[in-house]
Amino acid sequence: MKKYYVGVDLHKRYTTLTAINQEGEVVMYEKEIPNSSTEILISKLLSIGEPQELLVAFESCSNWYWLDELLSQHSIEHVMSHPKITKYISAAKQKTDKVASLRLAKLLRTSMLPTAYILPAHLRCLRDIARHRIILTKIQTSVKNRLHAVLRNFNLIFPYSDLFSLKGSLWLDNAIKYLPTHYQFTVKNYIKLVNLLEQQIQQTTYKIHLEMHNHPQVLLLLEIPGIDVFLAVVIILEIGDIRRFPSSKHLCSFCGVVPTVRQSGEISYTGHLSYDCNMYLKWAITQAAVQVKRIKEHPFRSFYEKLESKKGTKKAIIAVARKIAVSIYHMLSKNQHFNPTINKETSAGYIG
Repeated sequence: MKKYYVGVDLHKRYTTLTAINQEGEVVMYEKEIPNSSTEILISKLLSIGEPQELLVAFESCSNWYWLDELLSQHSIEHVMSHPKITKYISAAKQKTDKVASLRLAKLLRTSMLPTAYILPAHLRCLRDIARHRIILTKIQTSVKNRLHAVLRNFNLIFPYSDLFSLKGSLWLDNAIKYLPTHYQFTVKNYIKLVNLLEQQIQQTTYKIHLEMHNHPQVLLLLEIPGIDVFLAVVIILEIGDIRRFPSSKHLCSFCGVVPTVRQSGEISYTGHLSYDCNMYLKWAITQAAVQVKRIKEHPFRSFYEKLESKKGTKKAIIAVARKIAVSIYHMLSKNQHFNPTINKETSAGYIG
């Protein structure tokens, strides 16, 4: 059967296509097809060959969802390239839409295209809702910090731990009176924002719980101390198909809980944690690890306390996060219950 390899350079408003055949000859080049005209885009693709004869590649970018769904609707096989690794493999002096789309097609033809994982559409929307909740929480924390900063400027120091508890709200209502008029206006706005964001967070959390609280993998991860329903949902949706990770080491790297390594010959340097990871997953795993300080019967508590005395709190938390990541890998890949002893062979050698 004939095979055609199509590189798609996707932009905000238009798309550029380059298609090559099995011999590497260019059979089509179409530039600046409007993204609003999906019928034209599909007709151009189908003019090359039948859907089963096409293999399409596009780079991961900020607006690829619609293209994935469009190609799936027409049963056209497609992959998403990893932009960073693709750039390393085929860096060129010229960077044009034509060069970019042709580069994708050529790498696809030679099976050298580094691909990124495409989460199924029905799970992708849930993942984005979970990410939305994380972002709402960060915005709320930022507003709270701004409110605390205004109070500190006028030496109004809250004597308790939570300014937005019932006791804190009573204190704040009284403290506002001692602020200048303009700052009273600012603080009242901050309070309204915090309360509004809290409502949105609760509504989003409820929707996530409604959709996922009975999911078998969620129930499985709840066995790990420190992981609640929301963290379990974030972990599962960010990981996707656990089978794409050959080992627990690969998952730990994806979570960003292993150090960078620079090695050449006999020289090896272990550096800081890599930023080239899934930051949402790293956040969730770290949040679960932090609970080791609060749960007295936590199975990793003795390990944490021993490492904290030698390496400090931050490195000890990351070490616990790696243990949790290893446990998650074995639980999801083998569908087994939480077993903290599975980490014994990986308890050393990854903390700088």
